[in-house]
Amino acid sequence: KKVDEALEGSPEAAPEADAEGAEAGEKGAEAAPGAAASEEMALYTKYDFIPGDKVIFFDDLSGEEIGEFPSRWNLDEGVFEVVQQGSRSWILCTDEGRIAPRVAAGPLPPKYTFELDFYNKGPEFKGHWIRIHWFDAENDDIGNFRIQDKIHTNLRILNKDLASKQLPRELSAGVHTMRIMATKSTIKCYIDNERVANVPAVEGFHPTSIRVYMDPWLDEPANPMLVGNVRFAEGGKTLKEQLDEAG
Repeated sequence: KKVDEALEGSPEAAPEADAEGAEAGEKGAEAAPGAAASEEMALYTKYDFIPGDKVIFFDDLSGEEIGEFPSRWNLDEGVFEVVQQGSRSWILCTDEGRIAPRVAAGPLPPKYTFELDFYNKGPEFKGHWIRIHWFDAENDDIGNFRIQDKIHTNLRILNKDLASKQLPRELSAGVHTMRIMATKSTIKCYIDNERVANVPAVEGFHPTSIRVYMDPWLDEPANPMLVGNVRFAEGGKTLKEQLDEAG
């Protein structure tokens, strides 16, 4: 607003005031880079996911035998196998169920991230349902983050919906990514670069494991349900922490 006023000046200004107007214009020009920087920062901080730097679990399905159950996972229920599409291996789900990465049981790190890729066939096909679940020490399901029908997302913690956001548009054909960045009391969730949940405080939430639920559309044989490239890591520095380290 100050820049606009400086450029417009007073409607009754006399010719001799041109120098003052020019000076104000110069000040406005000097302010422009700052305004641009603020705009860039706003765009950058909207997507603030920082992957953890201490990997707890990673599976790109390398070395797995096609047609077999993925060896780095445990089965809760359902039917899963390793398949190859193009040059990449995936976990294929052919019947609704849930799998868990093989990691030591215990409280999750104070700060962690979880990521997985999933494949979307395209606009002419239905969108599969994928959920990332949290379980506690009693093996109770205490929360989940989900994507369904290629556009609807939801974060549910302790039997309460904390976020239900619809994406700006249906997901395009190809590979997409679900991401979680969490601490003991905060949770942020993302689909690709879109943040879809931002919970500043969660009480009484004490997960000890993470599992992946998959529910395919069985009436579309040409629309396989695929997930892969799963990464679970401790850490995940905030933008402020990164700036503080950089000085």
